[in-house]
Order: sequence, then C-alpha cells, then structure tokens
Amino acid sequence: MNRQMVAEQVRKTLTILREKNQDGKLSYFVRKYIKQLNNLEGAGKVHNYLKGTTNTFYKKARPSGENRLIALGWEANETENLMTLFVTDKQSVIKKIRKVLKVLREKNKDGAYTEYIRKYEAQIDELEHADFIHNHIRGIYYELYHNHTELYEGGSDPFLHELADAEDALNVYLNLHPEAGNAYGEVPEKDLRTMLVTVDGSKIHSYEDFVSVMQKELQFPRDCEGMVDRYLDWIRDLSWFDYDRYVFTIRNARQMLQNNEHEAKELIEDFYEIIIPYWDYQYKHCDAWEIRKDIILNLE
Repeated sequence: MNRQMVAEQVRKTLTILREKNQDGKLSYFVRKYIKQLNNLEGAGKVHNYLKGTTNTFYKKARPSGENRLIALGWEANETENLMTLFVTDKQSVIKKIRKVLKVLREKNKDGAYTEYIRKYEAQIDELEHADFIHNHIRGIYYELYHNHTELYEGGSDPFLHELADAEDALNVYLNLHPEAGNAYGEVPEKDLRTMLVTVDGSKIHSYEDFVSVMQKELQFPRDCEGMVDRYLDWIRDLSWFDYDRYVFTIRNARQMLQNNEHEAKELIEDFYEIIIPYWDYQYKHCDAWEIRKDIILNLE
C-alpha cells in the first residue's frame, strides 16, 4: 500500500459523497475528504483527517433510515480504516507494545508470563535499534486467550484488547514498510522442513486464477474446479506433506491488484484472516492429529 493507492480510495469515496450530497446534508464529510485528498496529493507529512468520521456519519444516517446512506457508510468505513493503517508509524507501535509489556510484568507474579515478557522486550529492542525487524510477538494474543482462561473468565479483560491492538499495529507497520521487516517472519533459506511457493501476480486476474496455480503448486489431491471454498479446505489440510513451514511469495503483487483489485484483496485477506490464524492456533480445535505450521506470506 502506498500514498497513491490510499489517495485513490479517498478519491473514490469522495466522488460518491458528492453524488449523494444533493441536499447538502453530507457537506461536512465532503469537506473532510477534500482536505484528506489534498493532504495525500501534497508532498508533506500525511495526517489522518478522517478519524471518527464514520461514527459521525452513522449517527446522522441511521435515524434517517436511508439505505443509500447506510451503504455509503460501509465505503466510508473502509476508507477511514485504510487511512488509520496508513498513518501507523514506528513510535505509535512502540508505545502500544510498551503498554502491553508493562501489564505483562504486573501480571507475572507466578512467572507464567516470563516467556511473553522476553519476546516483548526483544520486540521493543529491535524496533528501537535494529535495521531489520522480526515479528517476535506474533500469536501471543491467541496463546494467552486460549491458554490463560483467568484473563477472560467472568468478563472481558481490557488487556486482551490492548494485546491484540499491539500485535495488529506491528503487523500493519511491517506490512506498510517491508524494507524494515517482515510481519510474518523472515523468509528462510530452502531446507527440508520448508516448502517455498512462488506465484507471479502479473498473471493472476481473478481468485480462480490464483486457486488454479495454488492447487498445482501444493499438489491438491482433488481439483478445486475454481471454487474458493475447496481451496481453503485443502490449504487447511496439507496432510499429504510433511513440512513445518510454508512460505508463499506473490511477485508483482501491485500488478495483481491492478488486474482485479477486489479479488486480489480478497485472496490476500483470506491468508491473514483464515489461513494463517488456522495454522497458528485454530487447528487444535479441528483435528487432534495436526500440528502447528508456520505460514508466511510475502508480497513483492
């Protein structure tokens, strides 16, 4: 994601806002989006002028019961979230991680959180001093959530939200700044326990194209026939292989987005929201015989 891509999304939402603003009720939001677009198209530092605009929008739209405004709200929400991610910087990530580290130390009276503390300390050290940043805290939220029930029994502990927020912030920062590090780990050398899969994004024009390539590379036992659900089932199986780690690299990812932005985003999101979480922790609840696998996605 770069400045130009974010500007395009803001411009897209602004165009819709202007079309819907015939009665002038959306002028406040139009002005905000114009200010944001000018900021993005300028040469100075990017600021987030859209923060909080979606909540304000829904407060105005919901009482009206106008479906056209509710639908527009989804578009505005996506754009605001994109801006929030884009302005994430290293210092804000460090601040979130320090906040979690402080609470972990306070909770570590019996030594149960010592290993997590060590990882958080290593993360801060790399963020502040290293040229290349690894993701030391990946998956800690899920481990704590599932293995330490005292954190959420009798009600949700706000600390869990802070923990998830810190991990998300680091992932976003590393995804936005690939030169600084890798959100899902450093790409390893080829070894007997690692499978490397490379996809040429310039040749991917649909999710179906991607499924076709993946089923060949991963030697699925049965043809997916272009069906995404079948692909997601097989990639969460992989029982015919004996690898511990799978590294997927999509080269020419920007061209893939230009070919079909909607489906390209969908297949990438499925990695982050379905495939990686499954092999991180969800597999435990599905099959007692499966073991954890490292799934790494690199976009080049």
